[in-house]
Amino acid sequence: MQRKEAAFYLVQRFYFCIHHVVQRKCSMAITKVWLDETENECTMCGACEAVADSVFSVPEKMVVKKNVDFSKFETEIKEAAEGCPVATIAFEVDGSGKRDNKY
Repeated sequence: MQRKEAAFYLVQRFYFCIHHVVQRKCSMAITKVWLDETENECTMCGACEAVADSVFSVPEKMVVKKNVDFSKFETEIKEAAEGCPVATIAFEVDGSGKRDNKY
């Protein structure tokens, strides 16, 4: 009986998530943001700070501010990462342990 209950639970969770994805309410949380200069260096243009000054500051090179709840600024973080001319803004989703954005 326990296997049937477990299978039923998994099916319920699957349909629940699909339902929310369709409604665009299911999003994965950004858990880490950092400066990734493995391919390019930050040009200090300030575009990230202009979009998300609660998360980024650019005294010389871009700095991610400490003690920021990234979940409150996910849209701004994604917009800043997409708008970065040298693609040095990286973020991790749901503790994946890797860079989850490609831009």
